[in-house]
Amino acid sequence: MKTSLRLCLLLVTVLAASAGVHAQSPAFGFGRAAALPGAAPGQLVALDDRHSIRLPAGWNAERTDEGVLVLPPGATFDPARDDNPEVYLLSARDDYDPAGEAEVARNLGAAMTRGGGSGGIRQPMTFGNRRGAAYRWSVPHQRTGRILAFDVYVAALESHAVIAIAIGDAARVRAHDATLRQVLATTTAATPAATLSGGGSLADDTPLAQRWLAKLRGKTVRQFWASQGMSSEKTHWLNADGTYRFKSDSMVSISVPGASALTTDGDKQTGRWRIRDTGGRLFLEVTARNGSVRQLRITEDDRNWYLNGEKAFVE
Repeated sequence: MKTSLRLCLLLVTVLAASAGVHAQSPAFGFGRAAALPGAAPGQLVALDDRHSIRLPAGWNAERTDEGVLVLPPGATFDPARDDNPEVYLLSARDDYDPAGEAEVARNLGAAMTRGGGSGGIRQPMTFGNRRGAAYRWSVPHQRTGRILAFDVYVAALESHAVIAIAIGDAARVRAHDATLRQVLATTTAATPAATLSGGGSLADDTPLAQRWLAKLRGKTVRQFWASQGMSSEKTHWLNADGTYRFKSDSMVSISVPGASALTTDGDKQTGRWRIRDTGGRLFLEVTARNGSVRQLRITEDDRNWYLNGEKAFVE
Protein backbone atom coordinates (compact mmCIF):
# COMPACT_ATOMS: atom_id res chain seq x y z
CA MET A 1 0.00 0.00 0.00
CA LYS A 2 1.41 3.35 -1.01
CA THR A 3 2.17 6.15 1.41
CA SER A 4 -0.07 9.21 1.50
CA LEU A 5 1.83 11.77 -0.57
CA ARG A 6 0.46 14.71 1.40
CA LEU A 7 1.44 13.13 4.71
CA CYS A 8 4.96 12.52 3.38
CA LEU A 9 5.14 16.15 2.27
CA LEU A 10 4.05 17.30 5.70
CA LEU A 11 6.73 15.27 7.45
CA VAL A 12 9.49 16.08 4.99
CA THR A 13 8.87 19.82 5.07
CA VAL A 14 8.83 19.88 8.85
CA LEU A 15 12.04 17.84 8.89
CA ALA A 16 13.61 20.37 6.54
CA ALA A 17 12.75 23.17 8.94
CA SER A 18 14.23 21.35 11.90
CA ALA A 19 17.43 20.76 9.95
CA GLY A 20 17.94 24.45 9.34
CA VAL A 21 15.73 25.43 6.38
CA HIS A 22 13.90 28.71 6.93
CA ALA A 23 10.24 28.07 7.62
CA GLN A 24 9.20 30.85 5.26
CA SER A 25 10.50 28.95 2.22
CA PRO A 26 7.84 28.31 -0.45
CA ALA A 27 7.70 24.60 0.37
CA PHE A 28 6.91 25.19 4.01
CA GLY A 29 3.39 26.12 5.05
CA PHE A 30 4.33 27.95 8.27
CA GLY A 31 5.37 30.94 6.17
CA ARG A 32 1.67 31.51 5.42
CA ALA A 33 0.28 31.20 8.94
CA ALA A 34 -2.85 33.09 9.92
CA ALA A 35 -3.56 33.80 13.57
CA LEU A 36 -6.60 32.20 15.14
CA PRO A 37 -8.34 33.66 18.19
CA GLY A 38 -6.39 33.06 21.38
CA ALA A 39 -7.54 29.82 22.97
CA ALA A 40 -9.46 30.19 26.19
CA PRO A 41 -9.37 27.31 28.69
CA GLY A 42 -10.99 24.31 27.07
CA GLN A 43 -11.73 26.16 23.82
CA LEU A 44 -12.28 24.02 20.73
CA VAL A 45 -9.95 24.63 17.81
CA ALA A 46 -10.96 23.18 14.43
CA LEU A 47 -8.33 21.22 12.53
CA ASP A 48 -10.59 20.79 9.51
CA ASP A 49 -14.33 20.73 8.78
CA ARG A 50 -14.75 17.66 10.97
CA HIS A 51 -12.03 17.32 13.62
CA SER A 52 -11.47 19.64 16.59
CA ILE A 53 -9.16 19.66 19.60
CA ARG A 54 -9.30 21.38 22.98
CA LEU A 55 -6.25 23.44 23.91
CA PRO A 56 -5.12 23.93 27.51
CA ALA A 57 -5.33 27.36 29.09
CA GLY A 58 -2.83 29.84 27.66
CA TRP A 59 -2.05 27.88 24.49
CA ASN A 60 -2.44 29.70 21.18
CA ALA A 61 -3.12 28.49 17.65
CA GLU A 62 -2.36 29.65 14.12
CA ARG A 63 -3.69 28.28 10.85
CA THR A 64 -1.11 27.07 8.29
CA ASP A 65 -1.33 25.40 4.89
CA GLU A 66 -0.58 22.01 6.44
CA GLY A 67 -2.54 22.16 9.68
CA VAL A 68 -2.76 24.14 12.91
CA LEU A 69 0.33 25.45 14.65
CA VAL A 70 -0.09 25.45 18.45
CA LEU A 71 2.21 27.10 20.98
CA PRO A 72 2.38 26.80 24.78
CA PRO A 73 2.16 29.86 27.07
CA GLY A 74 4.99 32.31 26.46
CA ALA A 75 6.24 30.59 23.30
CA THR A 76 6.51 32.43 19.99
CA PHE A 77 7.20 31.30 16.45
CA ASP A 78 9.11 33.32 13.87
CA PRO A 79 8.87 31.82 10.36
CA ALA A 80 12.05 33.69 9.36
CA ARG A 81 14.13 31.83 11.95
CA ASP A 82 15.58 28.34 11.65
CA ASP A 83 16.14 27.99 15.40
CA ASN A 84 12.73 28.46 17.03
CA PRO A 85 12.90 26.94 20.54
CA GLU A 86 9.78 24.79 20.04
CA VAL A 87 6.91 24.32 17.63
CA TYR A 88 3.92 21.95 17.47
CA LEU A 89 1.87 21.21 14.37
CA LEU A 90 -1.41 19.26 14.30
CA SER A 91 -3.13 18.03 11.15
CA ALA A 92 -6.23 15.89 10.57
CA ARG A 93 -6.17 13.12 7.97
CA ASP A 94 -9.00 11.11 6.44
CA ASP A 95 -6.80 8.72 4.45
CA TYR A 96 -4.98 7.00 7.30
CA ASP A 97 -3.92 3.37 7.04
CA PRO A 98 -1.41 1.46 9.20
CA ALA A 99 0.72 0.42 6.23
CA GLY A 100 1.10 4.03 5.21
CA GLU A 101 2.13 4.97 8.75
CA ALA A 102 4.79 2.27 8.78
CA GLU A 103 6.19 3.37 5.42
CA VAL A 104 6.35 7.04 6.43
CA ALA A 105 8.08 6.07 9.68
CA ARG A 106 10.68 4.01 7.79
CA ASN A 107 11.39 6.81 5.32
CA LEU A 108 11.52 9.42 8.03
CA GLY A 109 13.81 7.24 10.14
CA ALA A 110 16.17 6.79 7.20
CA ALA A 111 16.28 10.56 6.70
CA MET A 112 17.00 11.08 10.40
CA THR A 113 19.82 8.56 10.33
CA ARG A 114 21.42 10.25 7.32
CA GLY A 115 21.27 13.53 9.24
CA GLY A 116 23.01 12.03 12.27
CA GLY A 117 19.82 11.44 14.24
CA SER A 118 18.77 8.48 16.33
CA GLY A 119 15.62 6.92 17.79
CA GLY A 120 12.31 6.39 16.04
CA ILE A 121 11.11 3.21 17.77
CA ARG A 122 7.31 2.96 17.59
CA GLN A 123 5.70 3.38 21.02
CA PRO A 124 2.03 2.21 21.01
CA MET A 125 -0.29 4.62 22.80
CA THR A 126 -3.95 5.39 23.34
CA PHE A 127 -5.43 8.89 23.12
CA GLY A 128 -8.93 8.73 24.56
CA ASN A 129 -10.91 6.50 22.20
CA ARG A 130 -8.15 6.59 19.59
CA ARG A 131 -5.30 4.17 19.28
CA GLY A 132 -1.96 5.10 17.83
CA ALA A 133 1.69 5.60 18.57
CA ALA A 134 4.52 8.03 19.11
CA TYR A 135 7.89 8.13 17.35
CA ARG A 136 10.72 10.06 18.98
CA TRP A 137 13.98 11.08 17.35
CA SER A 138 16.95 13.14 18.47
CA VAL A 139 18.60 14.99 15.58
CA PRO A 140 21.40 17.61 15.46
CA HIS A 141 20.50 21.06 14.13
CA GLN A 142 22.24 21.60 10.80
CA ARG A 143 23.66 25.01 11.66
CA THR A 144 24.04 25.14 15.44
CA GLY A 145 24.71 21.48 16.15
CA ARG A 146 22.38 21.48 19.15
CA ILE A 147 20.28 18.36 19.65
CA LEU A 148 16.62 18.73 18.75
CA ALA A 149 13.69 16.55 19.64
CA PHE A 150 11.59 15.50 16.66
CA ASP A 151 8.49 13.66 17.89
CA VAL A 152 5.55 12.43 15.82
CA TYR A 153 2.23 11.29 17.33
CA VAL A 154 -0.47 9.41 15.42
CA ALA A 155 -3.96 9.18 16.96
CA ALA A 156 -6.18 7.07 14.67
CA LEU A 157 -9.80 5.96 14.54
CA GLU A 158 -10.65 3.85 11.46
CA SER A 159 -9.39 5.84 8.44
CA HIS A 160 -9.36 9.13 10.36
CA ALA A 161 -6.28 10.29 12.21
CA VAL A 162 -4.80 13.34 13.87
CA ILE A 163 -1.06 13.76 13.40
CA ALA A 164 0.95 15.87 15.84
CA ILE A 165 4.56 16.86 15.22
CA ALA A 166 6.68 18.42 17.96
CA ILE A 167 10.09 19.94 17.20
CA GLY A 168 12.50 21.94 19.30
CA ASP A 169 14.87 21.84 22.22
CA ALA A 170 14.56 18.39 23.71
CA ALA A 171 13.90 19.62 27.26
CA ARG A 172 11.09 21.95 26.14
CA VAL A 173 9.41 19.49 23.78
CA ARG A 174 9.55 16.50 26.09
CA ALA A 175 8.25 18.62 28.99
CA HIS A 176 5.02 19.08 27.01
CA ASP A 177 4.67 15.39 26.09
CA ALA A 178 1.86 14.67 28.57
CA THR A 179 0.01 17.85 27.61
CA LEU A 180 0.22 17.10 23.90
CA ARG A 181 -1.06 13.57 24.46
CA GLN A 182 -3.94 15.00 26.48
CA VAL A 183 -4.75 17.41 23.64
CA LEU A 184 -4.89 14.49 21.20
CA ALA A 185 -7.22 12.66 23.58
CA THR A 186 -9.67 15.58 23.35
CA THR A 187 -10.06 15.14 19.59
CA THR A 188 -13.71 15.27 18.60
CA ALA A 189 -15.14 14.22 15.25
CA ALA A 190 -18.45 15.77 14.27
CA THR A 191 -21.02 13.18 13.21
CA PRO A 192 -22.21 14.06 9.70
CA ALA A 193 -25.91 14.89 9.60
CA ALA A 194 -26.57 12.16 7.04
CA THR A 195 -25.87 9.49 9.63
CA LEU A 196 -27.76 10.93 12.61
CA SER A 197 -30.95 9.04 11.84
CA GLY A 198 -29.19 5.68 11.81
CA GLY A 199 -28.04 3.15 9.26
CA GLY A 200 -31.13 3.53 7.06
CA SER A 201 -29.92 7.00 6.05
CA LEU A 202 -27.08 5.40 4.16
CA ALA A 203 -29.43 3.54 1.81
CA ASP A 204 -32.83 3.87 0.23
CA ASP A 205 -35.63 2.14 2.13
CA THR A 206 -36.00 -0.89 -0.15
CA PRO A 207 -35.10 -4.53 0.61
CA LEU A 208 -32.47 -4.57 -2.15
CA ALA A 209 -30.74 -1.39 -0.98
CA GLN A 210 -30.83 -2.51 2.65
CA ARG A 211 -29.30 -5.88 1.72
CA TRP A 212 -26.38 -4.19 0.02
CA LEU A 213 -26.02 -1.71 2.87
CA ALA A 214 -25.54 -4.64 5.24
CA LYS A 215 -22.98 -6.12 2.84
CA LEU A 216 -20.92 -2.97 2.25
CA ARG A 217 -21.19 -0.74 5.33
CA GLY A 218 -17.83 -0.43 7.07
CA LYS A 219 -16.09 -2.49 4.38
CA THR A 220 -13.25 -2.00 1.94
CA VAL A 221 -14.05 -2.70 -1.72
CA ARG A 222 -11.18 -3.53 -4.06
CA GLN A 223 -11.03 -3.86 -7.84
CA PHE A 224 -8.10 -5.18 -9.87
CA TRP A 225 -7.46 -5.14 -13.61
CA ALA A 226 -4.45 -6.13 -15.73
CA SER A 227 -3.85 -6.59 -19.46
CA GLN A 228 -0.90 -6.34 -21.85
CA GLY A 229 1.50 -4.41 -19.63
CA MET A 230 -1.16 -2.26 -18.01
CA SER A 231 -2.65 -2.76 -14.56
CA SER A 232 -4.78 -0.85 -12.09
CA GLU A 233 -6.03 -1.20 -8.55
CA LYS A 234 -9.01 0.71 -7.16
CA THR A 235 -9.86 0.83 -3.47
CA HIS A 236 -13.11 2.20 -2.02
CA TRP A 237 -13.36 2.66 1.75
CA LEU A 238 -17.05 2.68 2.75
CA ASN A 239 -16.76 3.74 6.39
CA ALA A 240 -19.58 2.87 8.77
CA ASP A 241 -20.24 6.57 9.48
CA GLY A 242 -20.96 7.25 5.81
CA THR A 243 -17.62 8.83 4.94
CA TYR A 244 -15.96 7.68 1.74
CA ARG A 245 -12.39 7.45 0.53
CA PHE A 246 -11.15 6.29 -2.84
CA LYS A 247 -7.67 5.57 -4.17
CA SER A 248 -6.69 4.44 -7.63
CA ASP A 249 -3.22 3.30 -8.69
CA SER A 250 -2.33 2.43 -12.28
CA MET A 251 0.87 1.22 -13.92
CA VAL A 252 2.03 0.94 -17.51
CA SER A 253 5.09 -1.15 -18.38
CA ILE A 254 6.73 -0.73 -21.80
CA SER A 255 9.53 -2.97 -23.01
CA VAL A 256 11.32 -2.85 -26.36
CA PRO A 257 14.67 -4.36 -27.40
CA GLY A 258 17.36 -2.58 -25.46
CA ALA A 259 15.06 -0.42 -23.37
CA SER A 260 12.18 -0.53 -20.91
CA ALA A 261 10.00 1.98 -19.11
CA LEU A 262 7.65 1.96 -16.16
CA THR A 263 5.13 4.68 -15.36
CA THR A 264 2.71 4.97 -12.47
CA ASP A 265 -0.19 7.26 -11.68
CA GLY A 266 -2.64 7.70 -8.83
CA ASP A 267 -5.87 9.38 -7.87
CA LYS A 268 -7.53 10.04 -4.50
CA GLN A 269 -10.98 11.26 -3.56
CA THR A 270 -12.97 11.73 -0.36
CA GLY A 271 -16.61 12.40 0.36
CA ARG A 272 -19.73 10.49 1.43
CA TRP A 273 -21.44 7.35 0.17
CA ARG A 274 -24.89 5.78 0.14
CA ILE A 275 -26.80 3.01 -1.64
CA ARG A 276 -29.51 4.08 -4.12
CA ASP A 277 -32.24 1.90 -5.62
CA THR A 278 -33.71 3.40 -8.78
CA GLY A 279 -36.49 1.14 -9.97
CA GLY A 280 -34.54 -1.99 -9.13
CA ARG A 281 -31.27 -0.63 -10.56
CA LEU A 282 -28.75 -0.39 -7.73
CA PHE A 283 -26.03 2.25 -7.42
CA LEU A 284 -23.26 3.24 -5.05
CA GLU A 285 -23.73 7.00 -4.94
CA VAL A 286 -20.69 9.06 -3.99
CA THR A 287 -20.87 12.74 -3.12
CA ALA A 288 -17.45 14.35 -3.27
CA ARG A 289 -16.37 17.14 -0.95
CA ASN A 290 -16.82 19.67 -3.77
CA GLY A 291 -20.49 18.65 -4.07
CA SER A 292 -20.21 16.66 -7.28
CA VAL A 293 -22.18 13.39 -7.37
CA ARG A 294 -21.46 10.20 -9.29
CA GLN A 295 -23.26 6.89 -9.35
CA LEU A 296 -21.46 3.55 -9.73
CA ARG A 297 -23.78 0.77 -10.91
CA ILE A 298 -23.90 -2.37 -8.72
CA THR A 299 -24.67 -5.63 -10.51
CA GLU A 300 -24.15 -9.31 -9.76
CA ASP A 301 -24.34 -12.74 -11.33
CA ASP A 302 -24.28 -16.27 -9.91
CA ARG A 303 -20.60 -16.03 -8.90
CA ASN A 304 -19.44 -12.41 -8.67
CA TRP A 305 -20.56 -8.86 -8.20
CA TYR A 306 -19.48 -5.79 -10.14
CA LEU A 307 -19.05 -2.10 -9.49
CA ASN A 308 -19.39 0.03 -12.61
CA GLY A 309 -18.92 -3.11 -14.71
CA GLU A 310 -15.66 -4.19 -13.03
CA LYS A 311 -15.42 -7.19 -10.72
CA ALA A 312 -15.27 -6.17 -7.06
CA PHE A 313 -14.23 -7.84 -3.79
CA VAL A 314 -15.24 -6.97 -0.24
CA GLU A 315 -12.81 -7.08 2.67
